[in-house]
Amino acid sequence: MSAAEAATPVFTVRISHATEIKGGDFVQTNGKWVQVGSMTVIHFEAGTKSDGTFQPAQSNHARFEWDGTDTTERTIVSPQ
Repeated sequence: MSAAEAATPVFTVRISHATEIKGGDFVQTNGKWVQVGSMTVIHFEAGTKSDGTFQPAQSNHARFEWDGTDTTERTIVSPQ
């Protein structure tokens, strides 16, 4: 997921206490912060592409915000 030009990136999950991102890093080439809702934790995990190709866990490359507050530190669990 990456927003282009003036777009604001938004990542919304309706109900979740922990959400897993399989192989992505959330890098935003336009420098905007990712808007999040009520999620408590985003885990970056290994996964696979639709063709079965392995994707290692990536580190987070974005800042996350909820209602104008930086939530990155309490939201993100990057791989060790």
